[in-house]
Amino acid sequence: MPALVSPWPGSAAAADYDQRVRRTGVVRRVNDGASDLVLEVGGGVRPELAVHVAGGGRILLRQSDQVVLLAKVHQDHAGVEYLTTGRFRPLIAPMRSVHAEATADAGGGCRSRRWAHYFASALQAADQSPLYDGRWLLGATATHLEHTPWARSSAHRWATLLLTENPGEIDWFSRQGGWQVLPLRRLSGATDARVKAYRKQARAGILPPVLLWWISGLDCYVILDGHDRILAAVAEEQEPPLIALASVDRHRQETHSQVAVDRYRTEQQLIPPGNVEALAMSSRCLARTLIEIRTDYHPTRAWMLPGGRAAWDATSRAVGPGWCEHLRHSTGYAP
Repeated sequence: MPALVSPWPGSAAAADYDQRVRRTGVVRRVNDGASDLVLEVGGGVRPELAVHVAGGGRILLRQSDQVVLLAKVHQDHAGVEYLTTGRFRPLIAPMRSVHAEATADAGGGCRSRRWAHYFASALQAADQSPLYDGRWLLGATATHLEHTPWARSSAHRWATLLLTENPGEIDWFSRQGGWQVLPLRRLSGATDARVKAYRKQARAGILPPVLLWWISGLDCYVILDGHDRILAAVAEEQEPPLIALASVDRHRQETHSQVAVDRYRTEQQLIPPGNVEALAMSSRCLARTLIEIRTDYHPTRAWMLPGGRAAWDATSRAVGPGWCEHLRHSTGYAP
């Protein structure tokens, strides 16, 4: 991917531009006609919002110089204990209702695709974006949410999906995986003015989506933008509109897609030309397979934590001394 060249060499604007390029890298958008948006990120990006790991199942999410989340995987890998620190800072400026209405009502294509482009621009411009080099998917569907056919209502469903306890636990064993949604800051109350304003937008059908980020080390999504919007939608007994950000593997996508297409061509040759139903079924199967391949998440990249276990242990004692004692009993953690 070619590097960007500063259009104002030698100027103050050029220095600012170069800093922005080093921060956000080169982001190319690929829209294949679906409501999802593919981002190709290059330019040696080192994200300011990044996952760090240390030995013994220790996980840390850092935003610039601030620790926003600590997590410790159980020794039996049945789940993970987490603690959010309250230090998460918004990546994206709040959107005014007039802008939300204009985006929702604009013509010329799918609404979810317009929101995907909006969040792509916002992430590229953000000082502390999680984007790093590689292929990313901004999907109009959060494909890694727990299936809840037993839920009686949207509120009942999200009472299960939304991890509101802090500190808390993501249960991988009894749930057969996490597949929930973790807020990165304390949730507002139902009577909060911003939640009330978003409830009006939800009733008007113009509520902007909640931006989620899939972190494979936790086996769940975290909320990057829209903590109050998700509460507003649930309060209105609506399913929250979502945009899910996840890393995907370009090579694996291309390889698996080619295998699927080759298999489809073989099937088409074996089916008698007059068997219209079988031909159509084969085509539908290919379409579903290609969608699954396109939305197959890749493990989230993590960086080794400088200082390793000792640094994680010291941070956990400083941020949550009571939580450390809890970990000692629940995970066998011994700082």
